[in-house]
Amino acid sequence: MLYDFGRDLTPIALMSKSSIVLVVHPALPAKSVPELVRLAKKQPGTLTYATSGVGGVQHLAMVLLESMAGIKLVHVPYKGASQSSVDLLSGQVPMQFNSVLGTIQHIHQGKLRPLGVSTPQPNAALPDVPPIAKYYPGFEITSWTGVYGPANMPKPLVEQIYRDVSAAVDVPDSKRRLNELSLDLVHGTPAQLAEYAGNESRLFAKLMATAGIEKE
Repeated sequence: MLYDFGRDLTPIALMSKSSIVLVVHPALPAKSVPELVRLAKKQPGTLTYATSGVGGVQHLAMVLLESMAGIKLVHVPYKGASQSSVDLLSGQVPMQFNSVLGTIQHIHQGKLRPLGVSTPQPNAALPDVPPIAKYYPGFEITSWTGVYGPANMPKPLVEQIYRDVSAAVDVPDSKRRLNELSLDLVHGTPAQLAEYAGNESRLFAKLMATAGIEKE
């Protein structure tokens, strides 16, 4: 069963957003997004990238990059993140979009090279890694969290839960923990969550159509 966020759920709070990062194995001769694009154009349909599955944010971020950069890569989907990371670190598959939290240790150890982040602003944990939007304006795709309730919740209850959630994540220990997870606190209102989720749904639907992925 497919859920319609606007019909089946009540938006309460947009909690956080986080960028994902495009990383490559050091053996790949590309040290920036433009260098990767040039390499892909010289070898169309040969460079591979790993994801943890078809239709996820890792996959659709690469579909967006392919579309905006005019390149063609080969998707290698795995049945989860662990094996895809193993093959990425070994160089068997040379590139991947992944979470900052899941890659930052390997980046600091020199086992992976970061080329760009998926948000318009740099990620606080990787301040020297440029946004992909620097090269392709409008490029943005995020991993985000929100709080929802059942459909048709009374407005006063929604507003009360929003205030309670906002107060809880505003506690210093909560902020520290979110920063450790490379999450950016948003404090989005119910209306902002509804708008953001709608925009994300339309973007993902467009990218899934581009990739030829059918809804199940």
